Amino acid sequence: MVCGEAIAVNATKTEILWFGSETNLRKLLPANRVISVGQSVIQPVTVVLDLGVLIDGELSMRQHVTKYHRHETVFSEFDHVLH
Repeated sequence: MVCGEAIAVNATKTEILWFGSETNLRKLLPANRVISVGQSVIQPVTVVLDLGVLIDGELSMRQHVTKYHRHETVFSEFDHVLH
């Protein structure tokens, strides 16, 4: 970043996701998990949705697989009834 320029951040649309093992993530103190941007405080989340993919801090994709596998199973059962 060039000195004197600033990045515009919309705090209502900004999310923080910390990456690491479950053990290391537990070591983060609550006060160190938030980030202040101007007058806004950005709270961390455990999962973000980016380009249709649910990503968690451990990169396990557990939530993504659970959500989309459930939808796929329902669709497969419905598709089977139609044919």
